[in-house]
Amino acid sequence: MLRPRPRRGLLGALLLQALLGVASGEDDEWGMPGTGTDDEPGANGTGIACGTLVEAENLTELQDYLLTGPKHIFMDIDEVVAMPDFPFVGGLPYTETFLNTVKSSSASCKLSQAHWPKIFGFLDRGRVAAPFKLVDDAFPTVIRDLRLSEKSVLALTTRDKKWGFTFSFSGERFMSTHALVEFLVKSGVKFDPLPRKAKKIGNATKAGAILFGGMTAMGRHLTEIVTNIIPKGEKAVFVHASSRTLRGALEARGDTCLVGIHFTGAKHGELDDAARVRWLCDVIKQLERPPTECELCPELNRGDNVEL
Repeated sequence: MLRPRPRRGLLGALLLQALLGVASGEDDEWGMPGTGTDDEPGANGTGIACGTLVEAENLTELQDYLLTGPKHIFMDIDEVVAMPDFPFVGGLPYTETFLNTVKSSSASCKLSQAHWPKIFGFLDRGRVAAPFKLVDDAFPTVIRDLRLSEKSVLALTTRDKKWGFTFSFSGERFMSTHALVEFLVKSGVKFDPLPRKAKKIGNATKAGAILFGGMTAMGRHLTEIVTNIIPKGEKAVFVHASSRTLRGALEARGDTCLVGIHFTGAKHGELDDAARVRWLCDVIKQLERPPTECELCPELNRGDNVEL
């Protein structure tokens, strides 16, 4: 099992203890490389069995898999190609460790249960409004080289294609998709043109084809999109930042030869704990009744504000 590497930051021994004590249930987020589900060795032409889930920790590893793998590549965008330039990115290891540590430790900051929904509201709005950055600066070149080697590279995301009216729909996230496309274009990211079969679920953007599974899409729904687009009997690979989504996609593949790549490169682009502490302290100050005892934010402590 993979473990998050030791982390710099301001929580000191508290965060270090949390990092060293990560629960064994971490399997859902950190898939074991080469975990196959079939007895079809070499069925995709690479020595990796159809239905296999492998892990790539960086772009070099990912490129190696994709260059020697199936022709049809489906790639998520969020936390694969691009990510918010923001201290908290959901699902990434250091973000989750930081939040879990602060929530579970009354010593770090005496926040009540009533505080957290408001903090997470600030967090969600900040993350959606944050500018984007590439997970790896070489992504535009890698995607270009894959296309030049006669691979088909399409973006497949769980963002929404149309404005929705369901409980799960996020207007802010929907609008951020436009900003994301502009960022991809500015960064030089260019996917393949939109296939005719994908017109109902995809858009032909200035950054190439983007297929939209929708916010509520699970792995099996994304597999359905893949199988409806690739020619019958051909093979595909799906790159995603969530091993859980990939497992669901592989379980639903039927007789389609599909390989999953769990790409974890975004963890290397996470901001540090110092940035998280600064952001959290700024938000705590805006709460209606901020805590008066907080080791993370000394400026909130009553004793520190007493005039001598």
